[in-house]
Amino acid sequence: VTGGSSVADAAAYCAEKHGLAEWDKPLLAQRGDLVVAKQGRALISGLVHLTGQIVAAGEKGLMIMPITTVERSWHVG
Repeated sequence: VTGGSSVADAAAYCAEKHGLAEWDKPLLAQRGDLVVAKQGRALISGLVHLTGQIVAAGEKGLMIMPITTVERSWHVG
């Protein structure tokens, strides 16, 4: 559907479709921004929480991860 093969490709496709600018420095992501983060060897998409951590949906519910795991990010707003 997105023309890519990874979560990062899907996030980039959605961000471009909705006019979200990608951060040149992903760690500058702010609360509410869309991010792709690394969890082990996997990439997952999530959002920056009010606390500055990443929140993402996982198989067992919400996952909280440190902002330092961000690989790519897009500004929302």
